[in-house]
Amino acid sequence: LDSANSPEKSALCFIKHYSNVFKLNDPENELTMVKVESDDLRYTHVSFNRIFEGIPVWDSQLLVHFNAEGKISSINGIYHPSFNISIQPKLTADEAVEIARKDNEFIPQNINTDLVIYPKGESYLLSWSIHSGSLYQAGLEYIVDASTGEILYKYTGIQTENNISESAYLRISVKGGGCSGFSYVLGFDEKLREDDAVFVSNGVKVFVDPKSLL
Repeated sequence: LDSANSPEKSALCFIKHYSNVFKLNDPENELTMVKVESDDLRYTHVSFNRIFEGIPVWDSQLLVHFNAEGKISSINGIYHPSFNISIQPKLTADEAVEIARKDNEFIPQNINTDLVIYPKGESYLLSWSIHSGSLYQAGLEYIVDASTGEILYKYTGIQTENNISESAYLRISVKGGGCSGFSYVLGFDEKLREDDAVFVSNGVKVFVDPKSLL
């Protein structure tokens, strides 16, 4: 690590020097530095997000790691080589949100929208990211193709496992037990009971029975 340069400048210089290996035509304009972190071993880690014409490439990041002596020890991440596409969307952000709402009526009114490039096979698709929180924060997210309106990706914020249906929602209940005499029970449920209370947070539907609300 050249003491005259910051870690991010040294990392970018290395990528530019080997741009043919990384298959990036213009690293300075195709990567944007996200953060620089140091750990207890005095290693330094520089994170870059992949962008195209200032638009982020979805789920694409390059990480450069320096050892304690300031030398690059490894580079990893998921990123994509140079490409060229039109960045003029055919759909507006509002139209993309309506497409997502047809799939999920519980998408909140104050949802965020950003243009992103979505990699799909050998193609790169200009798309709308419809999301709660910040663009890089885990939470509700839909990716809608800005040309065709196809839903390319969706994440409702509920992690499913053991073949739990995507239509299942979160149920919260209270039962006897625990240090205070009560304990919380979290689970998945597809059936709404007649007397259930229903809450929606960031597009996620939550069921609560009347006794658990007391």
